Amino acid sequence: MGSLEDNRLTESFKREVIPVEELQKDVDYFEHLLDNVHPHPIPGFPLGDVQFRTKDLRDSLFKPLTHLAFYEGLAPVISQIHDEHVRVRLPDALLKKYSATHATCFPLDVQFVGKRLYVADNRSDNAEIRPGTEIISVNGW
Repeated sequence: MGSLEDNRLTESFKREVIPVEELQKDVDYFEHLLDNVHPHPIPGFPLGDVQFRTKDLRDSLFKPLTHLAFYEGLAPVISQIHDEHVRVRLPDALLKKYSATHATCFPLDVQFVGKRLYVADNRSDNAEIRPGTEIISVNGW
């Protein structure tokens, strides 16, 4: 069940370009979630560094961006937290639209367990692929 804030973020992804004010609100929302839901990144990565990187991202937002450009700016900040529970991904509707018009996207979120690869989330139209399924090849490879 999503909150009103979640709905605002989802709606912003449906437009081609996100105004600077909304980008900044999204960064504020990310900081709010980080401070309230995940206040302590892993040991060895001080919260101050994440806050600095987030401020740097906010300061770089001086013009409207496409969804993908904003994702490309936020994803490196989140990856610095080094916690698989904290992640950013594009909404399913945007990925489907993008893949239909620009490129092919891998429709599964995956996770390595040791040297094996498993489906973490299925974002494809194939309901037979379930989370937890081991991936042993892709297109015969």
